[in-house]
Amino acid sequence: MYLHASRLAGVSVGAPGLINTLDEGRDWFVGVRDVAERFGQGIDDRAGLKGLPVQVVVGGDDVATDIVIERPSPLYAEGVNDSGGTRVERARFLHRLLQHAGIDSRLDVVPGARHHADHVHLAVESFFRELKSGQS
Repeated sequence: MYLHASRLAGVSVGAPGLINTLDEGRDWFVGVRDVAERFGQGIDDRAGLKGLPVQVVVGGDDVATDIVIERPSPLYAEGVNDSGGTRVERARFLHRLLQHAGIDSRLDVVPGARHHADHVHLAVESFFRELKSGQS
């Protein structure tokens, strides 16, 4: 999404676990400072991202705390847990972050749903139907 936003019609991010904060002061994956060195190109221009409709979807009962990353995990990086201790918290964080960056973000929290695609697929289908019909 960050590298090729202009190639996409829309994105649905389901139950986010690891959040990239678009922070230019931190390295990948928490931030974007070293993206060009890692991937051979920078972040797709902010205009590309700003034109990209994004759905952040999560089950309202997706509140397990097993996504918190501790040392010595190879995934641990400074700031990795700043987005929250559950997927619901991280989804809300990501939605606010995208909005703050000027990206068209929509947050769908599905009541009673846990961490399973079958519980949120109707919300995802609705997002893409609206996108296809030009309503999003």
